[in-house]
Amino acid sequence: MQNNEIDIKKRILITAKEQFMKYGFSMVRMEDLANEMGMSKKTIYNHYRSKDELIRECISYIGNETRCWIEEIFANQNLSFVSKLKQFIILIGKINTLMSPLVLEDLRRNVPTVWRIIEEVRTEHLTQGFKKILIQGIQEGVFKDEFNLDVLVMMYYHAINSIISPENLVKVNYSPNEAFQTIFKVILQGIMTDQARQEMQSDRTDPSNNLAISTEFLCLDKAK
Repeated sequence: MQNNEIDIKKRILITAKEQFMKYGFSMVRMEDLANEMGMSKKTIYNHYRSKDELIRECISYIGNETRCWIEEIFANQNLSFVSKLKQFIILIGKINTLMSPLVLEDLRRNVPTVWRIIEEVRTEHLTQGFKKILIQGIQEGVFKDEFNLDVLVMMYYHAINSIISPENLVKVNYSPNEAFQTIFKVILQGIMTDQARQEMQSDRTDPSNNLAISTEFLCLDKAK
């Protein structure tokens, strides 16, 4: 595929991601995307055979980007582990703002095949990803080494899944980000050493100053 074709395909993907997250899958037609981008529907269908395929690509894109940013945060040798945790919380908070509860509920109800993909990606992040954080925290002396890791992972997984579920979020008055931060902080501060907990509470610097999140990933970059 030539570079120009690759650029067009990526532009379609980014625009579709923005529109799906803003309006929901059901409300966005391929014709709407074509009008938004100033191109024909035929051009979009040359790259994506259906709207289902396009939304699957969007979810895959978000999942890969999320994994990449998390790995980058925890591989940063210039940050203490507590600072890495703070940046992780900020990152997940930004990601949680991308899709409203109504958009998630739209996907769950109307695109079950895509929702299953989201659940798979979510499960991977909530189990394998969280366990890596726990292991690294223990190795760096931030977390106490006296708890069963699998129990902690399951506590985290089930808390997130039950509290930050689309069907629940549409009924409550808290945001996904608020719920995530509460769950994450309660569990992790409960297993922190006294020294790490003091560092977490006393460090008032804003770690977001060092968190260079791609604007394209956060749907702020309007593809030209």
